[in-house]
Amino acid sequence: MRSVQHGKPVRDLYLILLREDQEHNQLEIMKQSFLYTILPDTDSVLVVGAASGRLEAMDLLLEITNEVYRATGGALLREYILKCQTGDMTQSPS
Repeated sequence: MRSVQHGKPVRDLYLILLREDQEHNQLEIMKQSFLYTILPDTDSVLVVGAASGRLEAMDLLLEITNEVYRATGGALLREYILKCQTGDMTQSPS
């Protein structure tokens, strides 16, 4: 992950992102090599997961969705992940 943090492209690496500027999106899959060209301000991006290839990224996204569903009974991925980040897991996302 050090290469990702320093903006160096990693072949076939896909990232699962939570973007502050895209509140209507739950999560986004993006090829890592496009990250810095599309999103020059990466401070507003939370990398939720990384996968080798697009198919693996979609599988990981499905796993994340299933985990959120099991924990909350819903699929509000953004709210659940943000609550996990802040440590506020006292109640389910509304």
